[in-house]
Amino acid sequence: MKRLGPRSDVVAWLVLVVVASTCAGCFDSPFQGRVRLEGDEPDGRSADISTLDRSPDAVLPDDGWSTGVDSGPEPGDLADVAIDSGPEPGDLADVAIDSGPEPGDLADVATDAPDADGSVDGDAALFDDSEPPPLSCEPPEPPLLEPTGLPCGGVFCHGAQVCLAPSVCGCVGPLQFGSSGLEAAVRAALAIDAGPISAENAAQLTQLTASSRQVGTLEGIECLTGLRTLSAVGNAITDLSPLRGLAQLEVLDLTNNPLSDLSGLEGVDSLQSLTLVGTQLTSLSSMPYLASLTTLQLHSMPQLADLDGIERLPNLGHLIAHANPKLAKIEALGRLTQLTDLLIGGPHLTTLPSFCSTGMKTLSISDAPILDLSPIWALRKLVRLAVSGTLATTIPPLSGFPLLETVQFYDGKLSQLSVSNLPALTSLTVRHEQLKQLHDFSGLPQLDIVDLSENELTSIAQLALPPKLRSLAASSNQLLTLPSFGANLLALSVNDNRLKTLAPLESATKLQYVAAASNQLQSLGNLQGLSALAQVNVANNQLTSLKGLEGLSLGRLTANDNALVTIDALAGLPLDYLRLSANALTDISPVAGMKTLRYLWLSNNLLTSIDALSAIPLVELYVDGNQLTSLAPLAEATTLTTLWGADNQ
Repeated sequence: MKRLGPRSDVVAWLVLVVVASTCAGCFDSPFQGRVRLEGDEPDGRSADISTLDRSPDAVLPDDGWSTGVDSGPEPGDLADVAIDSGPEPGDLADVAIDSGPEPGDLADVATDAPDADGSVDGDAALFDDSEPPPLSCEPPEPPLLEPTGLPCGGVFCHGAQVCLAPSVCGCVGPLQFGSSGLEAAVRAALAIDAGPISAENAAQLTQLTASSRQVGTLEGIECLTGLRTLSAVGNAITDLSPLRGLAQLEVLDLTNNPLSDLSGLEGVDSLQSLTLVGTQLTSLSSMPYLASLTTLQLHSMPQLADLDGIERLPNLGHLIAHANPKLAKIEALGRLTQLTDLLIGGPHLTTLPSFCSTGMKTLSISDAPILDLSPIWALRKLVRLAVSGTLATTIPPLSGFPLLETVQFYDGKLSQLSVSNLPALTSLTVRHEQLKQLHDFSGLPQLDIVDLSENELTSIAQLALPPKLRSLAASSNQLLTLPSFGANLLALSVNDNRLKTLAPLESATKLQYVAAASNQLQSLGNLQGLSALAQVNVANNQLTSLKGLEGLSLGRLTANDNALVTIDALAGLPLDYLRLSANALTDISPVAGMKTLRYLWLSNNLLTSIDALSAIPLVELYVDGNQLTSLAPLAEATTLTTLWGADNQ
């Protein structure tokens, strides 16, 4: 039997007449149905009908696959039409055509017809042609409130029926609590060391901290009817039912409690912020309808696997749900229409939902093996975007987000990035990715901070630089050259590349900070015009001199692990911090006049004298690993607190 297909050259139309002739009297009610079948059986027969669902209560679209009649979901309903190609041992049907998605429905077409050699290859195997249900952005309806069971509309309190307003617990007499830790917290908050706690006093309490008090039950807290904020971090709470009467509760923190159920929060209609960090919830299926809740924290929950139920928070705006090791199902997030800030992540999170929210401002995705980031591109009101640890190698051009100010991509596999037409963007980070090419940064008038560290860039084209660039980090790439920078550049970090000179910096007249350690620098270029330059790090290069730094206002210079034989260029500089260890220096006389120098490293050079240091008010000095025979020049160094002089002569 050949594979079923939506297009076939030989089409068998199975209509009422055929069915009636095949199974006369089998049907009690009229029906409509047809199946497209490609090819005949080897013996020339078309196909006989084994079973056909005969309840004409639903008519499907004419898609060439499904029957025209579906009886709807039934227990054990696997297929509405089964087409049998002939008797085979234990074979009930070679093709089962299901009319549509039903509970437990895995496939619309499955075949098991053996081939000529007797093997079962599953001619069409499993095929599902049912479309996923469209995303509904309609908020859920609030549930109907159940009556209290009291003729006066009152509530239960300590097992007694009290005819008071439903929002007020009828607590009378001295209050009692089910946990000594909870009672101690209440006493501390009310400043009542001993004696009874009256309902009147308890009702005045608006904030309560009962953290790490070994609270196992919240019994009695229902009498704190004025409570607005409750922090019960690090206890043993499993039952939230005593909270039902706290109609004014707005902030609730249950971090690190063994909660596995949220029953009890229903009716706490004023709740605005809920923290469930570190609890044992596996899902949010027990989440009640909370119309006032705007902030929810769910991170670091070891058992949380899905967010089904979160749609019952119609006004949720801020959600933190990262660092959840089992979280995999987050489709329900898409239904939240008011979500503005979302932090999400987890090692089993592989897809993003489509979002109903049109006002998302902050989106952070961390440590999630997501391949497709395209749902982000519908969030045109984003202000901050951070994506780390995904598996996406390419993304659509990042363009057309008028409010986007900050973009961060970390620890992923991006090999290329196109960023343009983002009028509000001020900061761009693409760090520890696999970026090989940098596209033109056009239409980024406000971009002034760029971090491209830990990628695979070999060059940065001058046209790629935004006009207002003030800070560029491009360390740990494979850069061979630098472009000419604009006058606005203040800070440059290009450590761990393959640069041979810093000459292109000559045009960056406002430059204050340069880090170019671990390159292949053989010269610095003419940097004398950089009057604002205050800090330079050129450690671990191939420099033999520091020519190019003459006359600058440097305060800190790091040039250890080079091949320096002279430091004449440093004469007269107002240095406070100078590292020159691991060079080939024999003469340090250029530092003699540095009255501002406080911290000096000269270890592992070829020095035989430190006379030049006698008048410098040093605080720390390192001269170990030289050829010194005396430290006498330091005899008057009253400011010196640290001296290393080992391994000399």
